[in-house]
Amino acid sequence: MKLSALCRLDGIKLSDELAEKRKFIAECRYLLSEPTALDEKLISILNEVAEKFGDARRTQITDILGETEEPEVIEEEEVIISLINSTIKASKKEEVKKHTKKEIFTTNLNSLLCITSSGKIYATPISKLKYNKEYRANEVFDIGSEKVLLITDTLAFTSYLSLTCVTKNNYIKKSSTSDCLSKTKKGTPVIKLEDGDNLIAAILSSNDDDAIVIIGSNNYYNCYPLSEIGYTGKMTKGVKAIKLSEGEYVKDAHLVGDEEYKLTNRAVKGVKLNG
Repeated sequence: MKLSALCRLDGIKLSDELAEKRKFIAECRYLLSEPTALDEKLISILNEVAEKFGDARRTQITDILGETEEPEVIEEEEVIISLINSTIKASKKEEVKKHTKKEIFTTNLNSLLCITSSGKIYATPISKLKYNKEYRANEVFDIGSEKVLLITDTLAFTSYLSLTCVTKNNYIKKSSTSDCLSKTKKGTPVIKLEDGDNLIAAILSSNDDDAIVIIGSNNYYNCYPLSEIGYTGKMTKGVKAIKLSEGEYVKDAHLVGDEEYKLTNRAVKGVKLNG
């Protein structure tokens, strides 16, 4: 076929395609300008789909899992969690005759929480604990040999405003308790730890005016209100807590009263401890 003939065929093809596009554009403009026309078009398309694919089911649905069990209903009971000699014991409130300072008043519908030196928070439903049985922490939580820093329950935990974490390698961070809740026995991080670092303190507070003391291995301390530390997400490592030299580390951190320590700025060399 001659080149001129091929060119005429291509021209005819392009002309036909252009006519189809113009027709399609005109139809779209009409549908967009007439809402009832658009509705009729959509109904027509759906009817075509239903007619083409709306045949009867050809497969049979069977209960391959067997009979489903009714969900367990747990009646709420007041519970006292006793923390004695590194053990955990749950008891019904009416069964506890003598109370101690290391007790958590809660219910069996809450969860028990644990924060460890790994920088993670673990959770276990209190309803899973047998009454009057003593458990080691690593029997209740999947923590292995990690050091336990804090044990509480979800009710008490969320009643506080903030969780402040302090690490051995001199980092301090503050997060909202609502951002740190965990529902897993295997734990979720509450702080991002550097390699070789570990958490030494997990502190709950209801007031950003509470003062925290950071004590270094050189026996110098910083003491400042929690308001000096901004709120950050749980997967951040925080800011420097005290000014330390190479080889020094943070050995202790806790909340203090107004008169116990002299107030300082954050991340300075600080004040020498007496004695």
